[in-house]
Amino acid sequence: MERDVVMNEMRGSAEDPADVRAELADRARQVADGLHAQLRATGACWGADEAGTAFARVHAARARQLLERLDAAPARLRAGAPGRTGERG
Repeated sequence: MERDVVMNEMRGSAEDPADVRAELADRARQVADGLHAQLRATGACWGADEAGTAFARVHAARARQLLERLDAAPARLRAGAPGRTGERG
C-alpha cells in the first residue's frame, strides 16, 4: 500500500523516468542512512556470550550482505540498472 502511494507521488512529481529514478534513489539513500544511524545507535543485536557468538556466526555475514545491497540500491536505481535489487543469494 505504502509503495503505491510513493509511486503515485513519483508519477505526479516527475514525468521523466530519469527524474523518477533519481527521486527513488534519493529516498533509498535516506532509508539506508536512517538504518545505518539506528544500527550505530543500538549496536550489535547479539551478546558476547556463547549464544550471542553462535547467533553472530550464523547471521552476521548475511546482515552485512543485506546492508551492502541496501547501500548499492540508490546507485542502481539512479542508473536504471537491470536486475533485481532484492536478489536472494
